[in-house]
Amino acid sequence: MTTAYFLTGSFNGHDNDFELKVTVAKLESSGQPDTYQAVLTDLADTSKYLWATSQPTFLKCLDAMEEFFADNFIVLYSKILTSAERDPLIDKELEGFILNHLEY
Repeated sequence: MTTAYFLTGSFNGHDNDFELKVTVAKLESSGQPDTYQAVLTDLADTSKYLWATSQPTFLKCLDAMEEFFADNFIVLYSKILTSAERDPLIDKELEGFILNHLEY
């Protein structure tokens, strides 16, 4: 299942829009844990993605994304679900990630 979000934020001090796609690979039959793949795209230049990771949990994806954001001066302000399906865990954790990193 893939969940996609339209994200507003800033990149190097300038307003910017992003797309985040999170794909969960269910590996129940093999006995292996799920794998979360997250891909962040800059909507100003959709020909390339900015960042991607594959981790055993979505929280580890967010940890890796936090490191990338700090190195590249990216701040997120809001999210809008753009996919037909919603993963409540991903939605809740992404919301908390955005709120915890807002600068007032």
